[in-house]
Amino acid sequence: MSNDVQLLIENWGAPYSTANKTSNINTNNIRIDESSNGVKGTYISGVFMQAEKVNGNGRIYPKAVLEHAVNEYINTQVNTNQALGELNHPSRSTPDPREAAIIIEELWFEGNNVMGRARVLDTPNGKIVKSLIEGGWIPGVSSRGLGRVKTVNGINEVQEGFKLTVGVDVVHQPSAPDAYVEGYTVDKNGEVNQMVSPSKMKTESTNSIKENLNTKNIDVVSFTEKMKSLI
Repeated sequence: MSNDVQLLIENWGAPYSTANKTSNINTNNIRIDESSNGVKGTYISGVFMQAEKVNGNGRIYPKAVLEHAVNEYINTQVNTNQALGELNHPSRSTPDPREAAIIIEELWFEGNNVMGRARVLDTPNGKIVKSLIEGGWIPGVSSRGLGRVKTVNGINEVQEGFKLTVGVDVVHQPSAPDAYVEGYTVDKNGEVNQMVSPSKMKTESTNSIKENLNTKNIDVVSFTEKMKSLI
């Protein structure tokens, strides 16, 4: 067991499956004003975190550990409108408001899954996320936190005292191959326009998708930097 507190960056999301796929969209308690074009906001929603499941980084979060951290995060960050997330995850543990792309408005448990809804902000990074979603990109999500791990049978188990510092960042190509969330807008009448969803993905394998992107020389990270320079 490591006695050192580590920065734990995780990639999460609803596993992609075309079978029995249900929407994760939740429009309850939307907390924003109407914009001039009649759209209340752009959102991402889905599985934000998972307990009792080994993730792509070889770590597992006992439900009691994750539940305590999430509840504390809800009380101190979500309920006080401080739950910011960024576009791509940096090496630091806390969010930088200058880099914010989303604000988490709601988190809730469904079994071992932590479901969430986040509003995409009208910031430079938020505008990039909106443009990518409008173009059909399906975002992934990644959490950040501080904690200790203990290796058990080759798996790093996160220990009590784990602190969730960033609910999720928006990321490209998360380590979990099918970790994606839904993107949608809500108009002034509360009507939902689903823009992207894992259920709308083609049934080709993730490797095939990556190969297609590579042949077209698409680099989302480079695109992000270029967009920043233009805003």
